[in-house]
Amino acid sequence: MKKTALFIILAFLSFCLLACSSSETILTIDVTDGNPSDITTVEVHEGDRLSIWNSIDIEYYGDFDLQYTLELQLNSKPGMKKTVDGKDPSIKMMSKDIKVQNKGQISWQSGRILSGISISEDGILSIRITPEIQGEDLTVKRNAIQIKKS
Repeated sequence: MKKTALFIILAFLSFCLLACSSSETILTIDVTDGNPSDITTVEVHEGDRLSIWNSIDIEYYGDFDLQYTLELQLNSKPGMKKTVDGKDPSIKMMSKDIKVQNKGQISWQSGRILSGISISEDGILSIRITPEIQGEDLTVKRNAIQIKKS
C-alpha cells in the first residue's frame, strides 16, 4: 500500500515537472533597470503558442505594484497591447515570499503572467516591454521577461 502511494505521488510529480518544463524559452528581456525595453524581434511560425513569463527578485518596504505593458506585432502589422499584473502569475516556480513587519522580499525564477498567444502566420514577432513598478524603498535585483513557446 505504501509503495503504491509513493509510486503514485512520484508519477504525479514527474508529470508536473514535465508539463511545466515542456516549453522552450525563445527570448529573455531584462528590464531590471525599470526602463522600457528596446524593440526585440524573434522568428515565429504559424501554429506556435506563446506565453509570457517573468523572473523577479525584489525587496520592498510596505507594499509595491508591478505591471508590464506588452506590445506585440507580427510582421509589422497592428498587434496586441496589454497590461498584465507582474505580482500575480498563474504558475510560479522556485518562489519565495517573505514579509517581516513592513519589510518584504518576493522572488521567483519563473512565473507565467500571460498564456495562450497563438501565432497565425510565419514571420517576425516584434516585442516591447514597459515595466511599471511603484513603491517605496524598492531594491530590484532581477526583473526579466521570458517569451516561451510550447
